[in-house]
Amino acid sequence: MMTFSFVVPCYNARPFVSDCLESILNQKEFDRSEVIVVDDGSNDGSQQVLKRFSENFGCVRVIEREAPSGRPSVPRNIGMNAAKCEFIIFVDADDMLPQNYLLAVKRVMAGGADFCSAIPVSFECSQDLVHLENSDVKYLRVPSVAQRFKNFFSATGLCVRKNQISATSFKNQPLEDWDFVRRLYRDGRRGIILVSPPIFYRFVYGSISPKNKFQQFKRVFHYF
Repeated sequence: MMTFSFVVPCYNARPFVSDCLESILNQKEFDRSEVIVVDDGSNDGSQQVLKRFSENFGCVRVIEREAPSGRPSVPRNIGMNAAKCEFIIFVDADDMLPQNYLLAVKRVMAGGADFCSAIPVSFECSQDLVHLENSDVKYLRVPSVAQRFKNFFSATGLCVRKNQISATSFKNQPLEDWDFVRRLYRDGRRGIILVSPPIFYRFVYGSISPKNKFQQFKRVFHYF
């Protein structure tokens, strides 16, 4: 049976992290999966929310850092090293997964992919996401041109085989998610991009994520 560790880096995400964790825990076929939340020195009360989840759900583990690192790379690496399952799925604390995302990931990873990611659908905090759910599974193989498009990949939804990333970690720098996937691809790993279902990428004013992320997808996949 395929097992999955969901790694969630969290920094001052109190308004959003409950939605994120609930979207993970509500995944179809979640059995035998675990959730590792690495709090990166939050000071907005996120720890209280995380404590409640860890007390109510035995599959949720919380790792706390005293001081913030400034980027999600460090907490992602900590969670990745703490993961106990065969596969790791990264989810940022302000994003969400559709309910059938894990099923789709299982399908493409069972087919031999070394990693997979998904096209993001941007939403704002007040938006209803129900109409964005999609039961179809559609995907494309990662084209070589994707290596050259900075910020093409979002870390949310990125799934990797743990036994193949022992020498790979997120660098504490801008565009760390694209760099991580680029190095996987350079090392001969086969990747899949899920077109459907997407991941839900929350648009937060003042976020460190560049605004042109979605334009990158449109430039690579011409049918958008």
